[in-house]
Amino acid sequence: MLPALTPGDRLYVDPKAYRARPPSVGDLVVFPDPRDPSRRLIKRVAATGPGRFQLGREGVVPVPVPGTGPVDAGALEELELTPSQLLVLSDARRAGADSRFFGAIERSALEGQAWFRFSPKERRGPV
Repeated sequence: MLPALTPGDRLYVDPKAYRARPPSVGDLVVFPDPRDPSRRLIKRVAATGPGRFQLGREGVVPVPVPGTGPVDAGALEELELTPSQLLVLSDARRAGADSRFFGAIERSALEGQAWFRFSPKERRGPV
């Protein structure tokens, strides 16, 4: 997946986006960095709870029901998400810190959904 954002992009973030609906897989969300709450991160939702998921080098996959298939041997970690948790991934998988490094985040930590890039002008549009 190609990164949707580049350093210097200016975005509109809707702080009310998740009052009426829960986050969906694929949404770009803004939240405090779990390692340094003074910083904000923007990541793509990769999975929402509840459920069991494997975090692998390239993404997130649901854990199969026992007896239905093999478990990914390349998985870095297996997590059980509660209904209030989600996993986020960086579009730049090799460079960005995401749930593979800091685990699941709580939906209550979300500050909004990024939905439109207004600068630079040549890249203006939905994200």
